[in-house]
Amino acid sequence: MGKWNIGRMEFATKEDYKAGCRDLKRIQTLVAGVELDDRGEAAELYEMLEKQPFLFESELGVAFRAYIDDKASGIRHPRGVFPEECLFTGKAAKKKKAKQKREEKSDGREAMRSEQTKLRERDIGRQEEETTPYQDLSRVRTRTVRESREGQNLRGGREAKGEQTLWGGREAGTRRREIERNSNISWDFRNDSKEEDEEYSLDKKEKSKDKKGGGKKKHRLLKSFCILAGVGLILFALYQIFSYDILSYISERKMEELASCILTPIEPEVSEAHRIADLIASGRYTEEEAIEIAKKEEQETAEESVTEDGILYRYSVLYERNPEMAGWISLEGTVINYPVMLTPADEEYYLKKGFDKKYDINGIPFMDARCNVEEPTTNFLIYGHNMKNGSMFSALLSYEQEAFYKEHPVIRFDTVYMRGEYEIVGVFRAQIPYASDKESYRYYSFIDTQDEEEYNTYIRYVKEQSFYETGITAEYGTQLLTLSTCDRSVEAGRFVVVARKK
Repeated sequence: MGKWNIGRMEFATKEDYKAGCRDLKRIQTLVAGVELDDRGEAAELYEMLEKQPFLFESELGVAFRAYIDDKASGIRHPRGVFPEECLFTGKAAKKKKAKQKREEKSDGREAMRSEQTKLRERDIGRQEEETTPYQDLSRVRTRTVRESREGQNLRGGREAKGEQTLWGGREAGTRRREIERNSNISWDFRNDSKEEDEEYSLDKKEKSKDKKGGGKKKHRLLKSFCILAGVGLILFALYQIFSYDILSYISERKMEELASCILTPIEPEVSEAHRIADLIASGRYTEEEAIEIAKKEEQETAEESVTEDGILYRYSVLYERNPEMAGWISLEGTVINYPVMLTPADEEYYLKKGFDKKYDINGIPFMDARCNVEEPTTNFLIYGHNMKNGSMFSALLSYEQEAFYKEHPVIRFDTVYMRGEYEIVGVFRAQIPYASDKESYRYYSFIDTQDEEEYNTYIRYVKEQSFYETGITAEYGTQLLTLSTCDRSVEAGRFVVVARKK
């Protein structure tokens, strides 16, 4: 094993190893609470990975995608290179080991039962071999008795004829009556046998009726079970059809409630020019003094729109409800009007959670964990879902048409500390390269820089990839805004909009 390893995966450089560690942390967060041996949950996780707006940075993430694909396909023990032992930590790892031990014990019990079954079959075979000679002896004994009886009859017949010849009619008649009496006794035995056969036949018919009754009962139970299963499948199908719309509706109502919590800043009652004119008209101030007083009052009014913590007054209520709020993004004329979250410790925390930290099918837009709004980084990189219901960042895909851009050339993004309007520099489609692809440019790697050449390289890349020329560019030092969402038109595709602050 090399120096940089995660499980049985080896990394060539320290940078790749660090990227693998970050991916492992994300993977462990994703599988928390997910039963990977359940095909349904594994398939749901794989579908989420296909739609996710975030990225894996290393080959570990690629191996994890293949691993989840195998799990969703029902392969209990995937043979890929992904180190399955790294999935769980702490209590989850102990639980996983305990489950494996239970499965091993269960397999051992099954093997023991199979061995016991083989031993029983072998013993039964021996018993059959031992009873065979006795059965053969019984057949021989039966045959001997039958031959003896036949011999007696033959002898009796010959003796009867001889006696009849020698002793005459009287003794012959006596002998005949004895033979008839013996014949009658034999006939009684045959009648007894018939009665026994009839009794056996009646018992057999009664047992057959009992079996038929039991079969009908089992059939009714099976029929009831099938009906219940069918009803359950119908209800599940209806849930799948309508749950998405219901959950989407609930999510939209939550967003509308959040938007209603944005406060209206305090505005001055009169304009600065009117205030200067009023001060001069009072006769107590010169024009210079009036201008100075009016500016001071305007500044004091502006300062009232910020809380003691430096949070904009308009977002103070929302920030108190959830301090993980980084800002608010809106695009006039579209559904984009959402808070933006920032969780450096767990970047994808709001992937499937709402502002209240409860499950939300739409999730909520969130910033790259490397960003900072208190001391602004060079680029604000924001991820958002491309939902089928048209919510979140789905509207961004309309920027592929230049006509839409001309109608919406400006995006507003306010951090909780300052407001901002951003003019669009370029719009393009990208495909996430594999970790082994070192030549492809990764737009999501550009967050903060003090290097002018690196800044200009990013702007050149955006302009070259853009669908059309916007006439807007950015110079080193200008704050940038990058919005990223999934694009299903290509494999591992992303739709990206880049803008600069006005």
